[in-house]
Amino acid sequence: MNRFRNRQRRGSGGSSGFSAGAVGAGTLKMWLRADTVVLNGADVLTLTDKSGLGNSPTQAAGPNQPLWVASAQNSKPCVRYTAANSDCHVKGATDLLGTGPYTVFLVIQDRTIIADSCYFGLDDTLGGAGVFFGLRNTSPNRNANHTNVATHADDAMQSTAPEIWCMQYTAGAGPTFQLNGTTVALANSSTSGLLATGGTNGAITVGGRTGGTDFSDLDFYEAIVYSSNLSAADRGRATAYLRGRYNL
Repeated sequence: MNRFRNRQRRGSGGSSGFSAGAVGAGTLKMWLRADTVVLNGADVLTLTDKSGLGNSPTQAAGPNQPLWVASAQNSKPCVRYTAANSDCHVKGATDLLGTGPYTVFLVIQDRTIIADSCYFGLDDTLGGAGVFFGLRNTSPNRNANHTNVATHADDAMQSTAPEIWCMQYTAGAGPTFQLNGTTVALANSSTSGLLATGGTNGAITVGGRTGGTDFSDLDFYEAIVYSSNLSAADRGRATAYLRGRYNL
């Protein structure tokens, strides 16, 4: 039996009073959180989009549905993806970002360091276009792969600790990356825009890649996506909410 799990009012951050839609001047595109899901027994059928825009990744195949964990970091629930089970949620044919700027927040914990594993993808296509967050190469480092150009931090930064990632990108200006609220230098960067093939042929993916590749051993807590480069003040408000909620 499918059950809808939602302990908070849609658009609300709970006791913090934070609302993702209250920042970003109307550019919120998606808000996923592990306490707002549709369950299939103990597993997660759908990550329900709290923005109200319907951008909800799902997984119909029972063997590939990740486990719902009721209490993890700071006693908050998470969705536990396992690479060996090919766990992944997908929403196909979704272009959230176009060719414009973006700000993406992720709260994740990688349980196992796996080379070329994907945590989260936007406008994901089999050809490699889009924006991907995960680990890259044989000595894995944190990675945000934008338009098939690596914009990543150095290898020493791989971690199995819970973390808050924030990546901002503006065409012509390049990316910035913050880890738990602190700006991190990038080993590589690109100032190009999103590839056109990302477009409406792409997908939203969590736990792996479109086409059944690059799976991860991931504990997923939250993702907030904006189609704008948030101001420092708005980015600070969102970061403060996430740090408080997950004690990071």
